[in-house]
Amino acid sequence: AYTTSTLNVNGDHASGTTGTVLTVATVDARLAFAPGDVIHDEDDQLVGTVKSVDSDTKITLEANIANSVADGKHLYNLNPIVIQCSFHQ
Repeated sequence: AYTTSTLNVNGDHASGTTGTVLTVATVDARLAFAPGDVIHDEDDQLVGTVKSVDSDTKITLEANIANSVADGKHLYNLNPIVIQCSFHQ
């Protein structure tokens, strides 16, 4: 998934202790992320890999949150665009 808007964390999330659900604000998470996306914060710290985008504000990660993320931090997709090409004769 791809968006040019900034998506922010909503509430503090401690690494390894808050489980696999990340709460976000400012942009609909379904427009910004998709399963398999790797999320980093504005300090280039790994947050985790998206397992599912459950709603406009909830993202479930494949594992516990990798690094603590403070309220209001900007999140981004490490590899936002995937291009698949297929050729037939």
